[in-house]
This record gives sequence, C-alpha cells and structure tokens, in this order.
Amino acid sequence: MPVSNSTESEELPHDSYSQSHLIHAPYLYLNKIPGKNFRAVFINKLNSIIKAPQADVDTIVEVISKLHTVSLLFDDVEDSAVMRRGQPSAHSIFGVPRTINSATLVLLETVKEFKLQMPQLESILLEELINLHRGQGMELHWRDSNICPSENEYLEMVRNKTAGLYRLAVRLLQACASEHSATTHDTEVVDLVPLADMFGIIYQIRDDWLNMLSSQYTDQKGMFEDLTEGKFSFLLVHAFAHNHESSNVLRSILLMRTTDVNIKKYAIEIIKNCGSVEYTENYLNDCYERTCAKIDALQLTNPQPLYEVLDAICDRKSL
Repeated sequence: MPVSNSTESEELPHDSYSQSHLIHAPYLYLNKIPGKNFRAVFINKLNSIIKAPQADVDTIVEVISKLHTVSLLFDDVEDSAVMRRGQPSAHSIFGVPRTINSATLVLLETVKEFKLQMPQLESILLEELINLHRGQGMELHWRDSNICPSENEYLEMVRNKTAGLYRLAVRLLQACASEHSATTHDTEVVDLVPLADMFGIIYQIRDDWLNMLSSQYTDQKGMFEDLTEGKFSFLLVHAFAHNHESSNVLRSILLMRTTDVNIKKYAIEIIKNCGSVEYTENYLNDCYERTCAKIDALQLTNPQPLYEVLDAICDRKSL
C-alpha cells in the first residue's frame, strides 16, 4: 500500500487543506517542476531482478521520490542555488525559512507514514537518512573551510550522500523480497547493494563533469555552479592534488563565490591543463567497466535491466 500524500488529502476541511497547502508550498512547487522520474524507473527495473511485491514497490517509489525532492530543497538552500530544473529555486521564491520548514515537515511526515506502512524496515530508512546527512555535512565542511579532500575522502562522501537513496531503495526492496520469499519459499534474494554504491558514484562524478562542461547543464542551473558554490567537485579534487601552483589560484577563485563568466572560463582552462577532465573521463569509463563486471559476476538469467539502468546513469542511452 503506497504512502499516503498528506499534502493533498481531499478529506481535510477546506481551511485545514488551504493551510496545509501553504505550509507545503515550497515542496509542492519543486515537486511540480518536471524531472526525469528516473528513480521510479530505476526502482522498477531493479525490482525485475529482486522481485519484491508490487504493493511494497509502490510504497518505496513514493518514499524515495519524496526524500529526493526534500534533499533538493535542502541542497539548494545550503548551496544558495539560484536555479533548479531550469526554474528559480524554491527558496528564491518562498524564502529560506519557509523552504527549510517545508522540507523538514515533509521529511518527518514521510518517516512517520513509512513507519506505519513498514515498521519492520524503519531502521533501514533511518540509517540511510543519517548517511545522507553525514555525507552532506562533510561536503559543506570542505566548502566552508576551503579544505580540499583527498580522492578517497571525496568518494566516501559520495557513497554516503549521492549513493544513499540508491542504496536505500535497494535495501528496502531486498528486505521486502526476503520477507516475501520466506513465506513463498522462493530462491534467495540477489544482493545489489554494491551496485547501488557504484551507480551513485558514477552519477555524482558524471554530474560534476556536466556541471563544468555541459551547455545543457548551464541552461538548467547556470555555468559551472560548483565553482560559484565553492564546492570541491571530483575534477577540482584531482586538480588540487596534481598541480600545487594551480591549486592556489583555484582556491582563491572558490573563495570568491564568483558568478563572473570570464573567471569561470579561466578556472576551467586551469582544470583542463591539470589533466583533470581527461582523468575524470577515464575514471568514469573504468567505473562503467567495473560495474559491468559486477553485473556479470551475479550470473543472472536476465541481467538486462541492470545494464539498462547503468547505461541510463551514464547517458549511453535513455531508459
């Protein structure tokens, strides 16, 4: 049974509904801006391998969707982002206080509703939510302290933050499938958690690459917004580690939180000259090959859905 959408309940009295709508307005605003709906497709593709009951899958899809939207609201506030999905960010319209309150409210409502639906899996949900905030916390610490992490530290942050919702979806599906198989005496559930971690790493590093180099990304969020936000992306981590003289210049630019296009273009040239673009592209290709090897090692009768998810994350073809 899917988690109920308390923000749009028709059973509320008119005044209560209007009040709820106003309180949830930042969340509802962002939720209505069309996205790729990738996570719902991702979950259903994975479940063709895991085979959890469809009612449980529907609940998980809704929970992950809500948590993803909430995470975007928090991210945009913490990054002072101006744009999201080609539109003004929620806090640019509703203000920071209302946006934080709306995101926190939906987060708490989602956890409460999930506990009612799947109380036996609450610990998994809370564990991954803690991981998400730990990852985000480290990224914010590096940004605000202007401290560049090592590559391994960066990848650990990504496993916690970006891979968190992928891993949460997989763990919930597997737990539901295990409960189902225990009553139906089906075969053992396949463990896809290591793949979820790889999916998250590939997604984040590719997103870092797009943030710096993609004109489409510029249209959606602005040119090289990681630089404006002072973030240490995967490319910047490499550049800092491999050219001390250039890292001093890049550090100063990061501290500026610049929106100047010419300064951003200059920073991009520095990063390119450090070999960071080529290194990132090679790293992504290596991640793709290693993930394919992990899928092959599972020896599934039909691994195609996993390859389709991988190709979609890498944008090799659309789902």
